[in-house]
Amino acid sequence: MSVFQTQMAFQARAILEISVLKAWPTLDVVMKSTQFAALEYMRDGGFAPVRMRIDGSEEAGFQIFRNGQPQLEVGPGYRLLSTLDCGICGTDLDRRYLPFELPQITGHEAVVADESGRRYVVEINASHRARGVEGDCRFCNSNLHKHCPSRLVLGIDRLPGGFGTYLLAPRHALVELPDAVHSDVATLIEPFAAALHAVQTILPRRNESVAVLGPRRLGLLVVAALSAYRLDTAIPFEIVAISRHKRLLSIAKDLGADRLDLLPNTEQSPGSPKYDCVVDTTGSPHGLELAIQLARREVHLKSTHGREACGLSHLTQLVVDELSIEPFDSERVASIVDGLSLVDEVAEPGSAAGWSRQTACDHHLFDARFGGVLVDSAKLADYAIRPRAGSESSLLLPRGKLIVHPKAHGDDSLLISSVVRRHLSLTSSRCGDFRSALSLLNRTAYFERLRHSMITHRFAPNSLVEAFATARTEDCIKAVVVHDRSVRPRAS
Repeated sequence: MSVFQTQMAFQARAILEISVLKAWPTLDVVMKSTQFAALEYMRDGGFAPVRMRIDGSEEAGFQIFRNGQPQLEVGPGYRLLSTLDCGICGTDLDRRYLPFELPQITGHEAVVADESGRRYVVEINASHRARGVEGDCRFCNSNLHKHCPSRLVLGIDRLPGGFGTYLLAPRHALVELPDAVHSDVATLIEPFAAALHAVQTILPRRNESVAVLGPRRLGLLVVAALSAYRLDTAIPFEIVAISRHKRLLSIAKDLGADRLDLLPNTEQSPGSPKYDCVVDTTGSPHGLELAIQLARREVHLKSTHGREACGLSHLTQLVVDELSIEPFDSERVASIVDGLSLVDEVAEPGSAAGWSRQTACDHHLFDARFGGVLVDSAKLADYAIRPRAGSESSLLLPRGKLIVHPKAHGDDSLLISSVVRRHLSLTSSRCGDFRSALSLLNRTAYFERLRHSMITHRFAPNSLVEAFATARTEDCIKAVVVHDRSVRPRAS
C-alpha cells in the first residue's frame, strides 16, 4: 500500500463532530458542525485528500470549509445527510473536461440516509424550487427548475457530491426509497431517470427502429428504459443495441434489446443510415459522428464528455440546456416565433426569434414557449449556445431550437451537413424525474434485472483511484462507492 493510500485509509474514517454551536435568538435555530475526510477530484483527473467541515442548519443555510478555509456558502433549504452509496458514471470520469470549478468532491448518483435511517435518492439540481425557497425565478416558477440559472449541481457544479461521507441535499430534491429497493441498485435511479427522459424526448414511433450506440453504463439503462417504456405503453418498436463488445450486447439483450449489431473494430464508414433513431451514449466525439451516419430521422445525444465533436465545441452545454439542432421548415419556425414575421425575424442567420419576443416584453410572456435561433454553420451554432466566454448563459432558452438555414453548406461539420442534406435532427436531454422512474421500475419489475445486470464492482470511498481506473475497463459495467452505513448524522 502506498503512502497516499495509507494516509487515506487512516483519514477515511469520518470524524463526526455534530455539536450545538449556538442558537440564534431571532431565528430560533440550532447550528451544527460536521467534519469528515474525503478525496477530491483535481484538474489533472487525479485525486487528493481533503478535510471538510460543514456548519449551519436547514433554516439558516450552511457554510462549507475546505482544509479550514471557507469554500462555499449556501442559503436555506438544504439537509445534511450521510452518504450510503454513490455510482460512478461517465460524467465523473470526464469531469475535468466540464466547464465547472475544480477541485471538488464529485459523485451525483447518490443514495443517502437521515438521522432516523430513512433512505433517499437525490435529484441533483439545487434550484430555488428544490430548496423550497420562494422567489421570482422565472425558471423555477415555469417548471424549468432543472435549468434554474442560480442552481448548484450536486457533485458537478460547486456542491460537494456523494463520494464524500456527507453531503448537503435540497430538501425537496429527496425522494424516499421503498424498503424493498437495495441501496446499491438505487444508485441507478438517477441515470435511469435520465435514460427514461431521453426515451420520453424522442417518443419512439410505431414500428420504428431505435438504436442505442455504446450500451454500457448509461447505454444499457437506455435499453432498459426503452424496454420498460414499450412494455408500459404497448407501442410496438424495435430496440437495437450497437457495440464492439459481445459481452455488452449480451447484457443489452437481457435488458430488452431485440437486435444486436456488433460493430467491427475499425473506423470504417457504416454506409447508409440503418435506424430511424440513434441514441448516442458513447461519451466520445467519434461516437456522435457514427450516430449521425447511422440515423435516418434523429440522433439523440446523451454524452457530456466536454470535448469538440462535429465542429462544435459546446455540445456538452447543448445537452445541459437540452437544446436541439433541426432542419429548417416554415411550420417549425412559425411554432417557435408564435406569430412573428418569418422574414423580419428569422431570415438572417443569428437572429434570435423566440428570445427577442420574450425579452422585448420584459419576460411577462415567459412560459413554456421556447426560443429558436437560425444558424448557417457550426461556428454560429456554438456562438448561440454560449455567446460569451466564461459565461454559462445561452442565447437560447432551455429546450430551445437551433434551426439550420437551408443554404448552409456544413463543409466543416458532418452534423450541419446531415441536417441540411438529409433533414436529420439532433435532440438532447439531461436529468429525468425520479418519481416517474421509480414508478416505471416498480410497474415493470426492472429493479432486480438492473441490479444483477449492471452492478459489477464496489469500492470503499478511500479507493477512488482504483475505482475510477476500474470503471474505465471493459470488465466494469457499473462501479459503486459504498460508504460505512454505521455513520449517520445524529440528532442533537
